[in-house]
Amino acid sequence: MKVTAINGSPKAEGSISGLIIKHTEQILGEKMQLYHALRLVQGKTAHETVEAILDADVLLVVFPLYVDSLPAPLTELLTRLEDAARCVSVNTRVFAIANCGLYEPEHTALALDMVRFFAERSGFEWGCGLGIGRGGMLASMGKNWSGGPVSGVYAALCNMADAMRDGRREKNGFAAPKFPRFLYIAAANMGWRTQARQNGVRKRLKAQPYAKGSG
Repeated sequence: MKVTAINGSPKAEGSISGLIIKHTEQILGEKMQLYHALRLVQGKTAHETVEAILDADVLLVVFPLYVDSLPAPLTELLTRLEDAARCVSVNTRVFAIANCGLYEPEHTALALDMVRFFAERSGFEWGCGLGIGRGGMLASMGKNWSGGPVSGVYAALCNMADAMRDGRREKNGFAAPKFPRFLYIAAANMGWRTQARQNGVRKRLKAQPYAKGSG
């Protein structure tokens, strides 16, 4: 089985999407051909790479949620894939994983549907999608995801890997690390304040440009 993964994160290095791909590859037990959407749309060899992607048996698209949608570089790459797929015969099954920093993983539902629409318009077979909430926590979960707070995410990745192997279509699933909501919000706010201080924008966090009477 030839598996190709697309990292849709705009981050050049150290993305949560890249981490998810790594763990999915380990669970699947298949070496993936990995491409980074940002590098492809900025490079000069995108045409040859698009042809290679269309030759995959399984295409896994992993990306962070951007305003209920996909990052711009990934949208551009999928558009090119759709255009190229019209000119060739494809036999590829598409799977998607969207991660977000929001507490509820269901916020990724619309973005997963967008990838499904891309697959259907391109003549690909849709496999399933997985939405992951509280994605920022995954970087601190260590190398073993099979137990502890992230075990639910691991189980969802295992189910997707089984669907890839068996060639079956599944309903979209949603998962997130186990963590109390109030503690997650508190930790997130602390993280934003720390980043603000590091970048000299602390005062702007208190700005309310649309507050009543602000002009």
